[in-house]
Amino acid sequence: MFGHQNGMTAILLTVAIEVSGSEKTRDLLSVTLPAIILIALFYFMSNYLLDRNFPHTQT
Repeated sequence: MFGHQNGMTAILLTVAIEVSGSEKTRDLLSVTLPAIILIALFYFMSNYLLDRNFPHTQT
């Protein structure tokens, strides 16, 4: 959950800085995009593994 929250923060900050139009940050998205994609993949992979190894039980 914390990894996903940090990933969402990174996505929003990257998009906000990229949209600002500064010359110094115009290539920021191309640098951080692989990290954003990996964070999303790790999030889904860890949720899948946790759901598979610790199934929810109905009481």
